[in-house]
Amino acid sequence: MQSAKSTGAPYALAALAIVVGSASFAVSAIAQTKGAPTTATANASVVAPARAAVATAGTTAAVPVAPVTGSIANAPLPAPAGMETLDITSAEKISIKIQGQPELSGDYRIGDDQSISIPVLGRVSVAKLTAATLEKVLSERIARLVGREAFVTVEVVEYRPVFVSGYVSRPGSAAWKPGMTALQAVTISGGTFRGANSNGIDGGASTKLQRTIDDQKRVLATIARLSSERAGAATIALPPRLIALVGRQEAQDLIDAQMTSFLSRKNATEAQIASLERSIALSKEELVSVRAQRQRLADQLKFRQKQFAQLKVLYDKQFLRIDRLSEEEIKISDLEEKVASLGVTISRTDGALVGLQRDLANIRQDRSATIDTDLLRLERDSAQLELEIEAAGPSARVVKRPLADSEGPKAEVIVYEIVRHDLAGPKTLTADRNSLLRPGDMLVVSVQ
Repeated sequence: MQSAKSTGAPYALAALAIVVGSASFAVSAIAQTKGAPTTATANASVVAPARAAVATAGTTAAVPVAPVTGSIANAPLPAPAGMETLDITSAEKISIKIQGQPELSGDYRIGDDQSISIPVLGRVSVAKLTAATLEKVLSERIARLVGREAFVTVEVVEYRPVFVSGYVSRPGSAAWKPGMTALQAVTISGGTFRGANSNGIDGGASTKLQRTIDDQKRVLATIARLSSERAGAATIALPPRLIALVGRQEAQDLIDAQMTSFLSRKNATEAQIASLERSIALSKEELVSVRAQRQRLADQLKFRQKQFAQLKVLYDKQFLRIDRLSEEEIKISDLEEKVASLGVTISRTDGALVGLQRDLANIRQDRSATIDTDLLRLERDSAQLELEIEAAGPSARVVKRPLADSEGPKAEVIVYEIVRHDLAGPKTLTADRNSLLRPGDMLVVSVQ
């Protein structure tokens, strides 16, 4: 026995050196890889919030409305110092989109008590709230319920209509649009109720021509906005055709009304694209980090497998206990599991990155295609309207004059009044044909 121990002493010392070195490396490896499963799980969870951030884009900004201008009577309609901001109660129906909560998303009608009823959340008051403020309120309430950040988009689907009554051909309601004037509302209602005007132009023809001119100037203003959007311009240029039709001042007013929609669409698109680009950048950084971590673990795995082979030789020569060999096998299995887990994370992150890049490309292509389609349709409509205006001949210039400018003692004077409801109750405001209407207004047309 003594001889056997002496003979095996060199081998025992070699085994001891390997074991000590392996243990030292194991401590380092465990320190580096400790918590890897948690990291892998966390890495996998980064991608989902990155894609969810795309639904907040395109918050819909509140629609500013210019003040009602001018007056025919002695008490002019007051004009605020700046552009007014419509609150959400000006809408008849709104669309709410909640990222990750399709059962709560949809169209909601605003009740008489200025509130909406949302499943789970219950009744939510929207009084004095803009679309952006309502998004914030709903995001906070949903975040408290689900325990994580919520992304909410609120858009106006349908505004409250305006009502036209009095000296018009077809009294009733009309859909409100930003920049709608009293004259446009009267035109939608069939024009003023008269058989013929003092210029000798047939009343029906005059009304039709005025409607054609109003349609043409709206179409030209919209074409100018879409052209600027397609070109990526920061503002809308005054189109010469619009200036020739209505004059520089009215053309500028029409373009100013289009600026609200222009800036809203531009900001929403830019925010959506920027959000996707940030998500793509984060996903790429995550992918680089996870791949580097997987490579480190793979290197450690190779080292341990090599060490295991050396320990196995010692075990076969009965210089190493079985429990030490088993311990090394467990560590190798643990490293293999971590490497495999990180491989799954890499695949998932890579797939999400491809999806984000595809979404970004689709947004740009869809926006360009939509603008091109709308421009083609509007250019065709504009050409048809231009033919109708040219066919009217000199009467096109006559019909654009206010009725009050007619000469002679029998000239009619059209009087416009706006009945507007607010928290203090209804108010009657004198106005003129160019006064801007707000959702829910009642326009009363009379003759003096």
